[in-house]
Amino acid sequence: MPPCFAAAERLVSPIGTLHPRWRMPNGETMANRFLKLLSERPFLMADGATGTNLFGMGLMTGDSPELWNFDHPDRIEALHQSFINAGADLFLTNSFGGTRNRLKLHQAQDRVVEINKRYNSNMDPEEFAEVRQKLYHDEYIDRILPVDHVVDHLKAHYGKVRIAVVSGGSREAVEKTLKVLGIYDLVETMVCAGETPNGKPYPDPFLAAAQKLGVDPKDCLVFEDGDPGVRSAIAAGMDWVRIDQLD
Repeated sequence: MPPCFAAAERLVSPIGTLHPRWRMPNGETMANRFLKLLSERPFLMADGATGTNLFGMGLMTGDSPELWNFDHPDRIEALHQSFINAGADLFLTNSFGGTRNRLKLHQAQDRVVEINKRYNSNMDPEEFAEVRQKLYHDEYIDRILPVDHVVDHLKAHYGKVRIAVVSGGSREAVEKTLKVLGIYDLVETMVCAGETPNGKPYPDPFLAAAQKLGVDPKDCLVFEDGDPGVRSAIAAGMDWVRIDQLD
């Protein structure tokens, strides 16, 4: 099964389009702060893999990294400090999944307001999720680029093996992404966000895809680009390949 091509949306940053309500306590927007740094320096250094580092610090499969801000703030502070010590100018925080829809995977959807209050944020989580999705769909999705070797592999095996896409993105976004990449018609079925009781890193999404295809999980090969997806594949009893670690 191919990876979540829609995962590339995480790399798209709507710089300069941040809603005026979503500001830091000093009134400065993250977008303006980022643009200011870019204007002052020839380059910016980003952090290492936040999720992978958190798993190395004890985060278990099925745990919510967002809730570590409450349960293990010392570990989060140590991780961020290590990025700063290494010279990082910016880093991905562990709060990128702090929306009601994402936290629902951990039965913590009712804690969004609590998280907002903890970090002095005044954004409405439902409004933010809606605006973010619309912005991505309307302005950025047409610019998405394929992972060439994965798409080439998919095209070469079309009609020879069963193909599904398992994604943590919405069905609308995944369908649009596949159409932009010109491979929508190569995919037999999809499993997207909210369509299984649990998402990655639980086995539910991959097991659901295998069931839809009528294929034994042990006969499936998963192409993934993230640790949660790999853990999901392993839990489902499937072989896997990390496409971002190929030579």
